[in-house]
Amino acid sequence: IMSTMLFMNCDVLRLLSKQEYLEREKERENTENSISLLSMKDVTFIKTMNLGTGDDILEDMAIDDDYIYLAGNDTQLSTTDSQMRLEKRYKSNGTLVYSFGNGGVIQFNYSSFTSYDNVEAFLHVELDDNYLYLGCRFYNSTNDRVWQIQKRNISNGALVNSFGTNGIIIINHSSGKDNMFAMASDEYYLYIAGDDYIPGNGQWHIEKRNKADGVLVTSFNDDGIYQNNYSTRNDSIFDLAIDENFIYAVGADGNNNGQWHINKINKFSGDHELSFGNNGIIIENFSNLDDRCWDIVIDNNYMYLDGIFHIDNSATSCWRIEKRNLNTGTLDENFGVNGYINEYLSEFSNNPLASTLNNENIYISGNDSIPGSDIDKEWRIEKRNILNGAFVSEFGINGLIRNNYSPKDDRCLAIITDNNHVFIAGTDMIQGNRQWRLEKRFLITGEY
Repeated sequence: IMSTMLFMNCDVLRLLSKQEYLEREKERENTENSISLLSMKDVTFIKTMNLGTGDDILEDMAIDDDYIYLAGNDTQLSTTDSQMRLEKRYKSNGTLVYSFGNGGVIQFNYSSFTSYDNVEAFLHVELDDNYLYLGCRFYNSTNDRVWQIQKRNISNGALVNSFGTNGIIIINHSSGKDNMFAMASDEYYLYIAGDDYIPGNGQWHIEKRNKADGVLVTSFNDDGIYQNNYSTRNDSIFDLAIDENFIYAVGADGNNNGQWHINKINKFSGDHELSFGNNGIIIENFSNLDDRCWDIVIDNNYMYLDGIFHIDNSATSCWRIEKRNLNTGTLDENFGVNGYINEYLSEFSNNPLASTLNNENIYISGNDSIPGSDIDKEWRIEKRNILNGAFVSEFGINGLIRNNYSPKDDRCLAIITDNNHVFIAGTDMIQGNRQWRLEKRFLITGEY
């Protein structure tokens, strides 16, 4: 017997059957949810996460259409026992995605070695439609730092057993402090870069690995590994970018106490591209101190570099931004002053640490020192036009956002954009120790 219950809908002033009523309620709920989700895309936020009693560092992030993936470490175990930490959050409002890991969080403590120096951490995150690829580090002992690569399911964070050994590859190049500083990916391969201490000092190191199983691609430089030892001091790659055919690696070599070093390398053979710079290499020496190129982003025609140089061989490190032709490496003289911008920000250390491109603009994030103090550092975010390097005035205050969250060393370590927002990640020391900090701001104005 069909139900004879009737429901009054005041909007149409007639009696509805139960089925009609439920269908209309469902339609109304779906409409409200759609409006809510649409409006949430314009929500900005700030998230600070004081996770442990030691230094918790948010190192890197990636985004897709709906989510943010945050990589770093926490000290929840103890002040001197750092563990890897990965979070998945909604882009809309920054809340954790509870179906990922344990309530939106994955914590991974690989090493049994416990020391204040053992900053075990997720350092880099790359993604595709189905998986996360994570560059990590841990220590075997005080001086033995080890590379680690993980592949995880993007939906729930589970390790993918077909990659490496049960989802993990461990690479101990030497008994020294081997550094992994950068990772990039294309459809089929991972490119991991940093340094190794095989010769007793740091040398440039790039690996090309298959994304499916993590195996080295031996057609690249005969064994899947590119290495170059440019000096008797420490040489390191700090970042890399890739396009269809080439790897663009930037960092420093130890000659002249540290100088900018830029290489263009064939992505398939591992050979230098001889038409770029001087046989595939550009070297810039600005001082007799440790000058470094920290970061690179590229578009179809140009590379945009940022790093530091020193003034008058002093401890004053200044921001330097360059725009170079992707094919030849020559500076674009229409950008800044003859292709570069130098920024003297204070008498102490100042570092640009990350950048991202969006349409006709470049966003650069890092920190600067408050004048008069080498301890008090603030977040610094710049928005510049990529054609001439000029500040974009409607962003922040005349193209610049500065935030001094604490009287200590606040660091802005990662930046990324989508169509409407800029996401900025790093640390502040409001609580006395380093804590994670994530900001979502409007792309045009930088407001939140």
